[in-house]
Amino acid sequence: MLAAVLATGLVGHWALATGLLIVLLVHVARPFDFLVAFILVTGGASFVRGAAGQLTFELRLLTGAILLMLACYVVSIRRQALTISRNHLTWPLFLYLVLSIANALRGLLCGYSPKWIGLDLMPVLGLASALVVANAFEPRRDLRLAVVGVLAVGFANAIVTLSSNKFAPMHKVGVYDAAVPGIVGLLLVNFSLRSRTPVTALGWIALSLPLFLHQFLTYGRGLWLACLAGLAFSVLVFTGFGPRSVARWRRSSVVVGTLAVFVLMLGFFLGTQFLQVAGSRLVSITRTEYSYETASNAARLIEYSTVVGLISHSPWLGYGLGYTFLGSSLFGLRHEQSWVHENFLLVWLKQGLVGLAVFVWMLWTAVTLGVREAQRPRDYWESAWLAASAAGTVMLAVLSLSNFPLNVVNPVFLLALLWGGSIAMTREGFVRFRWFAPGTTGGTP
Repeated sequence: MLAAVLATGLVGHWALATGLLIVLLVHVARPFDFLVAFILVTGGASFVRGAAGQLTFELRLLTGAILLMLACYVVSIRRQALTISRNHLTWPLFLYLVLSIANALRGLLCGYSPKWIGLDLMPVLGLASALVVANAFEPRRDLRLAVVGVLAVGFANAIVTLSSNKFAPMHKVGVYDAAVPGIVGLLLVNFSLRSRTPVTALGWIALSLPLFLHQFLTYGRGLWLACLAGLAFSVLVFTGFGPRSVARWRRSSVVVGTLAVFVLMLGFFLGTQFLQVAGSRLVSITRTEYSYETASNAARLIEYSTVVGLISHSPWLGYGLGYTFLGSSLFGLRHEQSWVHENFLLVWLKQGLVGLAVFVWMLWTAVTLGVREAQRPRDYWESAWLAASAAGTVMLAVLSLSNFPLNVVNPVFLLALLWGGSIAMTREGFVRFRWFAPGTTGGTP
């Protein structure tokens, strides 16, 4: 282990050596533990940077971590490895996976670059890993460990991102859509809403403040709206309506009031000009005149018009994964482009209206599953996890209106962990895949 860490530091980079050291020590403490391996994959995926010029190298490292995670899964589950937990979310998720693989094969047959096909397919496989998590996840045994792991991933992502980008330039280096700390913050908010004492509630919300500070300092307007949508959704799911909801509304007002006080204190320490700049960015969401604040709005409108024209020529089946088109900048420059800053248009472009329908069905089922099960009488840890699974899905769905978070690896493994845990808590049975030698009955009389 020591030789591997030193060699990685000397030949590569000491940051990689530190990551390798953490992975090795974790596996020494819990050998071949699948959940720990999956949390490490989730953390590694959250640090992949699409705009830093090292995407291929970072995805190779992530692929190695995924292979190790799958090996841990086989060792941990053994004979139950070829199993699917049966649940309302299972079928749209499985269908989306099958449809995406078919469109990837279609892209290969069309001669698309394997690089672009891999970039399109890997986030889908990340989401589908929720099925693997669901098989191995046991709530009584794994829930608290999973929460600790998710918190570690969220705080590590926020701290490293803030320290490496020195706060202000974050929006300029391609991390304005870093949603992982926001999803973890929503998990803490849901724990705060459901905690048994006011002191515990304030403790959970205090933990979430650094994560929401990170989201604020990204200066990403779509990310701000997504966090607000996730927060409002979490409050509504918890409180509900009716005469018995008064106490829950009182708890919600404490949580939301604490966040509001934090924003006011932030403005006091950083100055009113800081909040004015933030306000001007938020107001500029719907403006189209050319300025620094609204340049991305105009660029997106140009991009959307190009994509809608392409979709009109193949609306039902799309063009397949790996498809690229010539995008245009504000200055008329043309460039090869595989992404669209609107996740629903992106799925429609590559998988057609059929794929878009399955995609929306999958997201809707994930939200309704979390809402329905979180409102049933159960342990408050499970309720908070289920509600956070739905709130995280809503957050990424809102962010998908101006970005493509479900088509990059960064947040999808975290969402898969939340979905997988939710499926495990609400599973209705298993679908088992087995094969037998000819003439046998698989050991059954």
